[in-house]
Amino acid sequence: FEVRLFYVRVSSCPLEGAPQSLTLRHHHRTVGVALEINGTRIPPAESVSLTLRRDRVDKESAEATYVSTDSVRTTGTLDFEVCYDEETLLLCGALERLEQGSDHQGVKEIWGMDCCSAIGPGGCPFGKVGKQQQQDFSP
Repeated sequence: FEVRLFYVRVSSCPLEGAPQSLTLRHHHRTVGVALEINGTRIPPAESVSLTLRRDRVDKESAEATYVSTDSVRTTGTLDFEVCYDEETLLLCGALERLEQGSDHQGVKEIWGMDCCSAIGPGGCPFGKVGKQQQQDFSP
């Protein structure tokens, strides 16, 4: 399975405090699950971090979009985390093979993404340093 584009849309946060990038991390892999980033195989014991660069800010809808175009290939379930400032977890999830389906062209793999927000209402981490924000975060 190959992911060629990964993006996160952040809304209901103060855009003036939106960072230039977020970090996408892949940590835990089950034994036998291969991971390749931009053609380089990553050993199972290593975690890897990719940059999600701020691609678009829409002040009218109060949304910022972060994107990575790194090529990520895996042979099995791949857990991920998206962090702000290297430490603050925004969301986590997993890419996983759901089942094998078939169509008129034969058998094909079906993959899905499970994702959950790690920040609740009032917990938006974006904002000016030293100023507490009381905004909602929605991935």
